[in-house]
Amino acid sequence: MKSEDYKILSTQRFGESPERIGFLGWFGLYATGALLLVFLLAHIWLIHWIAPQPITLKHITEILGSPLVVIVDLGLLLFAVVHGMIGLGRLILDLELVQKGGARLLNIVLFFLGVVIFVAGIYVFNFFV
Repeated sequence: MKSEDYKILSTQRFGESPERIGFLGWFGLYATGALLLVFLLAHIWLIHWIAPQPITLKHITEILGSPLVVIVDLGLLLFAVVHGMIGLGRLILDLELVQKGGARLLNIVLFFLGVVIFVAGIYVFNFFV
């Protein structure tokens, strides 16, 4: 290690990566986690608890035709993807798998990966609606 590396490590708090996630990253992680819980509970309530009949594929496809269920499921998908991408970025930065200054490129790559996953989720969801 170079002397500059020791200087970085000496000013770094325990568990803090040299590439920091920042306030928006932490807030985004906690906010999407809370919203993920809300949408998950709404999904379970709409699909499983208020259903008067046994859960079958035919019944589920009828329920998925409701605009409220579509909004809840798309919100669940969106917040799951965003939460996952923020968490994956945090993990990669904590393990220092990117070079110094690579956090911006990592965020761009994770953003586009999240968009691809979200669009793929919408595509799969359309088979059931």
